[in-house]
This record gives sequence, C-alpha cells and structure tokens, in this order.
Amino acid sequence: MARTRRPVHILIRAGANSLTPDHVRRQAALAEEVLGWSGISTVGVWAGEDPEDVWDTDDKLSTRNAIWVAERTTLEAHGFTVVKTTANPRHFTVALPDTTNATIDLLRSLMEPRSR
Repeated sequence: MARTRRPVHILIRAGANSLTPDHVRRQAALAEEVLGWSGISTVGVWAGEDPEDVWDTDDKLSTRNAIWVAERTTLEAHGFTVVKTTANPRHFTVALPDTTNATIDLLRSLMEPRSR
C-alpha cells in the first residue's frame, strides 16, 4: 500500500551560526559540487507536526541549542525554491539564486531564530 506523505510546511536550519554569510557560502559551494546548484540543507516538518518535537527528536537537530525556522510558503513567496534531496525523508535543500549579501540577508529575515 502506498504511503501518503503529508506536505512539508516548515523548514528548520540547525545551528545559531548556520545563516552567517560565510557559513551559507561554504554550504552553498558544497551543494554546487554535489547537486550542481547552490543551496543550504534544512530539515522538513510535516503538516500537523510541532517543530519543537522535531527539534527534540531529529538526529541533526536534537544536539543543537539553536535553530532557524521558516514556513515553506514564505520562502517560496520570496523566490527561494525548496527541493527534496537525499534519501532522508526529512532532508530538503533551499536553493539559492546566488550567495550575495542581499540574498543571505533576505533568507535570514525570513527565518525565525529559536534557542533553548
């Protein structure tokens, strides 16, 4: 029986410094090597899930004291494309049109920092 996947509605980026210009540019360069286009990795939160629960239980997030959270539709409304990448069902890449300060600043402005 085919499993119906709920849509991803929230994306989480791990780490307090993960949206600094240097960090974004480093990861975008790695994505370029692997995928052929620039982007940053995120963890998807399915519709109906609480981002806090995903933060607590996801292997990539649970050890982090800080994350960045954004609604997928908000990112897409501002020109970012969200692409399912890797075999991990929660892994999504936010494609970046470029890595200028203006693009990184826009991305940061659309994501809410959270800490604990």
